[in-house]
Amino acid sequence: LFADEVNRELTKKPGQLIPLRLTAEDIGGTLIAILPKGLYTNPLDCIREYVQNSVDAEARAVTIKVTANSVSIFDMGTGMNLQDFLLARQFGLSPKSLSESVGFRGIGIYSAFDLCKRLRITSSKEGDPYRHVLVFEFADMKAALEADRRRGPDDPRISLSTLLSKCTRIKREGGTEPLQQHFTHVELQDISDVHIRQLADRVAMKRYLLQNLPIDFDDDFEYKEIVNR
Repeated sequence: LFADEVNRELTKKPGQLIPLRLTAEDIGGTLIAILPKGLYTNPLDCIREYVQNSVDAEARAVTIKVTANSVSIFDMGTGMNLQDFLLARQFGLSPKSLSESVGFRGIGIYSAFDLCKRLRITSSKEGDPYRHVLVFEFADMKAALEADRRRGPDDPRISLSTLLSKCTRIKREGGTEPLQQHFTHVELQDISDVHIRQLADRVAMKRYLLQNLPIDFDDDFEYKEIVNR
């Protein structure tokens, strides 16, 4: 049907270049597996991405906890409300300023796709009465992509928008009173054995983050404001 529409336009305007519309269904779901794997080749790159989000949220401290098969990253930065969550979920789009934030690719929230089966983000923003929880079922996404791979060459493939819509969940907690707390808690759940062994080396993680994150100067450093300016 779309081909018929294009054919009619070409017939009406022979020899002219016409706009060729692209829909969300034209972008394959495999993109979510390809991009993170190419951009985040080291599991520590993914941790850096989430900690960078904490830095961008003006967090003064970030706590990273590694357990038997998960990693949690907690900060008391500005936090996120529902609108912030909806923006963060977008793929390849980011509201962050290139001049003020390091993370700007717009896919950082998906950086753990290759590491874990589930990504759970809990956050609240000061003054908002609610706390929201956003869950990405990465294992379900991978299963859907694997099923796609086994289909015949002429069978339809799942689109990126359909994949994310089916495998993303959000819920709301809280009441009517504005919350005084603000925080973001990122949980990479059910990480593979290979990756958790790499992430469990706390010395290596600390060294990597200190070398790759824009850590602020201590308040007692007399030239802090001069250097920052």
